[in-house]
Amino acid sequence: MNTKSTHFASVGSFPITVAASDEKHETSLLATVIADAAQCASYKKLCAKAIPNDDTECIDANIDCSVVTVEEKTFVITSPSPSDITYTTYKDTEITFDLQVTATGDEASVTGVNVYFTNDIDSEERVKSDPVLATGGAPTPEEPKSIDHQASEPTDITNCEAKLKLDDDNCADYTLLCISLSADGGVEGEECIPLGEEENQAGTTDCSEESGSAKLGIHVMEMFTSLLVVLVIQRM
Repeated sequence: MNTKSTHFASVGSFPITVAASDEKHETSLLATVIADAAQCASYKKLCAKAIPNDDTECIDANIDCSVVTVEEKTFVITSPSPSDITYTTYKDTEITFDLQVTATGDEASVTGVNVYFTNDIDSEERVKSDPVLATGGAPTPEEPKSIDHQASEPTDITNCEAKLKLDDDNCADYTLLCISLSADGGVEGEECIPLGEEENQAGTTDCSEESGSAKLGIHVMEMFTSLLVVLVIQRM
């Protein structure tokens, strides 16, 4: 079966002047190409097309088809409990969570866990917060987590930490807290937990501005600190 990729890497356009007597003009270009997971194993050639004359050249391709996936229903917040979590627009809320991942194809390495708020995943009007890269026990590009595709059980990634803050623009629209992976190789899908204070939920949101009493308390503390500094200076 011949399968044609619909994914392209753009290398930009620039003029090349070729004399009428020249049969070939070579130049070096750099492109990053990512094969889609569903058809990856079917691809046998890597091709380049020159525009506007549509000349196409192909070479044999050795493609790494490893794909890393978060196992369904394994994204679990371990601390604090959902009833004690409130995400706000004016301060960070820290959570700790676990997940499990699997790999297909060749062995792959997870290099990051991204955490973000969103609404209905399948909605055409989906909104999504800027992802936060988890720390703690989460893999990083400097310390990746190797995932063996031949393992009989999913790989645990535990004690991941994230500090999250809601954005003002879309705060009221968010209904889900989600994670996705960064990896050497392909990644597939995302795993989400509904926002709420019940068991197996991710906590509630508060889209109001910082309360007046909280602002007053901070202001009084700043004044008190300034006063202490003045008194110390006067006594020296």
